[in-house]
Amino acid sequence: TTPTPGDFKGYWSECAPSHSVRTQEAAPSGKVEAWLLVTNEGDHRRVKVFWKPLPPWDRHSEWVDYVISILPRSEQGAIIPSQEKRFSFDNQTVDSDDVLQSEVFDSGRSYEIRISANNSHGHTDYTTMTVPKSQDTPSAPTDLRSEFVDDDTIQLSWTLLPTAQTRLRGYVVFWREWIPVNNMYQWE
Repeated sequence: TTPTPGDFKGYWSECAPSHSVRTQEAAPSGKVEAWLLVTNEGDHRRVKVFWKPLPPWDRHSEWVDYVISILPRSEQGAIIPSQEKRFSFDNQTVDSDDVLQSEVFDSGRSYEIRISANNSHGHTDYTTMTVPKSQDTPSAPTDLRSEFVDDDTIQLSWTLLPTAQTRLRGYVVFWREWIPVNNMYQWE
């Protein structure tokens, strides 16, 4: 039989009245998770900045925008503030791949790229990334190996490359799912 509300009399107390509270807005906290994709094109490089939107609990407001600063460095490595480029994006949840077009960078110069999340109360700490001179850029691994583990997992491995004058902090693996089309596979 299906229980009725009367079957539970005596087991539940009356609930307290509900109250809605809205916290005060504040500057966003945390840091923006970001990474770069650098491709060489002769005397220039194309650099694309990717980022993940801040989670709601770090935004502390209804809206947040993302500011990217591109700062070229002199031959001695000092930032040249007068040549700074700034881009601002009203980007709550949009994938950064759809918003920021790649920028062209001189191969013989290094750059500092900063990204922060901003609202009317302040901004996060900067996430800082370096685009080294082309000759100082480590190459991508060429001996990439993959091993099937199970239906949801593959294991990737490669040999670490000797880094030039740039300290390599990690690798970013880009992947896409294959989808079957007419008994063939193509990128989604």
